[in-house]
Amino acid sequence: MEPLQQMNIAISDDLKKLVIARLNLIPNNVTISIGADGEFTRNKLIENVKKENTVGREIVRSQLEFIKALSTGKFLDEIILKSN
Repeated sequence: MEPLQQMNIAISDDLKKLVIARLNLIPNNVTISIGADGEFTRNKLIENVKKENTVGREIVRSQLEFIKALSTGKFLDEIILKSN
């Protein structure tokens, strides 16, 4: 699958709302490092999602991957494997 940041499609408003709702769960004083792009506060992450720029698309992609892993049980399988 082609990365979202390389695709010229708009991110739906519903998907943005979902990702922003999840990002709002991050405490204000926490920063998230996104590779070579640097560190971002919760508000900066939300701003990037709204702008649909490269960082925003990466955030959306990672959130979708996480939700998919939760829904398929893959995430739980990884936790169980690491705890054994």
